[in-house]
Amino acid sequence: MSNISSNSLFHFTSNLNSLTGILENNFVPRYCLEETLLNENLDRSRIVGAIPMVCFCDISLGQINNHIKMYGSYGIGMSKEWGMKKKLNPLIYINQNSKLADSISEMATSIYNLLDNSCNSDSINAWDTFFKISNFLKFYTGNFFRNGNIINGLAI
Repeated sequence: MSNISSNSLFHFTSNLNSLTGILENNFVPRYCLEETLLNENLDRSRIVGAIPMVCFCDISLGQINNHIKMYGSYGIGMSKEWGMKKKLNPLIYINQNSKLADSISEMATSIYNLLDNSCNSDSINAWDTFFKISNFLKFYTGNFFRNGNIINGLAI
């Protein structure tokens, strides 16, 4: 039986120069324009923002073909132990219609209401914390942007 995830973290890129740059200079976050889809019934049902990120996945090698079509065919793998020491975490993929997505939407609504009613250090800290968490979330469906193009795709 195959594992759902591997014992490694992988990072993929679309060209050899980027991979060489990682090997020479380490991982450097890049701003990526991402869309986070929340509950459709919310006034603010989506968040679009430029997020500084370096993405890692922990998919099994048997599932890697579709992943490299989306993110690039040049990759580097590290042990999960290495990633844990570096305080890294792979992305968490979410079904937009799940209980987890509902909870995220409820949290976003509460924070939006806090910001609308009183933009103070507490509400700003709540937004900053929510934003840090949302940097690790990726919905199965939705848009992301690659080289100025909108890609509507399935994340897995």
